[in-house]
Amino acid sequence: MGKCSCRQRGDVVDVKHVDGGRAIPSPWAAPFRLRTAWEGASFDYMLWGYPEDLFFEDVDHRDALGRVPPRPDLVCCKGYIRRRLSMALPGIRGTEFFEVSDLAGAGCSGSPLFTNRSPDRAWDVVGVYVGERRREDGVSVGYAARIESIADWAPSVLGKTAVEESLTFTP
Repeated sequence: MGKCSCRQRGDVVDVKHVDGGRAIPSPWAAPFRLRTAWEGASFDYMLWGYPEDLFFEDVDHRDALGRVPPRPDLVCCKGYIRRRLSMALPGIRGTEFFEVSDLAGAGCSGSPLFTNRSPDRAWDVVGVYVGERRREDGVSVGYAARIESIADWAPSVLGKTAVEESLTFTP
């Protein structure tokens, strides 16, 4: 299993949130696969999330008290894997990461990192976005837990591992 632990509905998992799969059993097949093959760096990825900095930007639509209501918008982020890391990072649990080229923002943690480099052009999950670091010199990078660090996680609600669930994928 992975190298860190956080709580998610009583199960020990490697990341703060995991939005990349079904949380409740259903008759539907998984829409993507977990790619557990070794991955290096220098490949493109996509992720989707709800960055918190966008929640209150619609200032033209205030309520009767003058407050801006929250409005989550799904945002697509694209980038590339900068490097593969096997070490602890300040403020982020774990030791198995990808450093990614772009910041997705708070509210996007837990988003799966997708790639579609497979011959069948399937959407393969290679990681889970876990956070970012902004350095004083202006350099900022994001981090994703590599999927192999959570592949054996078996949420009690599913009764099987994340990899077993992803094997129900049908292109």
